[in-house]
Amino acid sequence: YGRHGVQPLKLVQQSEDDTRVGMEYNTLKGGVFDGQLQFTMHQQPNGDVVVKANIFIPKRGRKLSKKLATQLITSTSDSIVRSIRTETNQKIARQMQGARYKSKAKSRASERRAFRFEKEKELEDMAEDRRRRRQRQNPNSGSYRPSNRRQQSP
Repeated sequence: YGRHGVQPLKLVQQSEDDTRVGMEYNTLKGGVFDGQLQFTMHQQPNGDVVVKANIFIPKRGRKLSKKLATQLITSTSDSIVRSIRTETNQKIARQMQGARYKSKAKSRASERRAFRFEKEKELEDMAEDRRRRRQRQNPNSGSYRPSNRRQQSP
């Protein structure tokens, strides 16, 4: 009928270094074929992701037609590339969100500091203005000093 079910695979080995990631899958019982799939992914300097895929089928194992093997490898490779792109975009979005939050918090803090500074400056100006008004109303207010005799207790 040209229809194939799900091929159960088991992750046998996964290796990771700075620029490359490799995965090996073995087929499990109840699948369409017997064998092993190897995928190696690495990122090129221009940002493209390259996926290399190999399929190994033992001599006495159930074999796949070339057309089906090509379809399997192509669809799995495309799925891996889509997953890598999705994870990368999510990571970038999280980093951007964190950076936006930090910048927003930083700007809020600087606004608060500026607001407090302005309020304090207004209060100081008001106090200075009050002093000036009092002196205008009582011109002798700044120069009057009680003598020592008046300050002594009776």
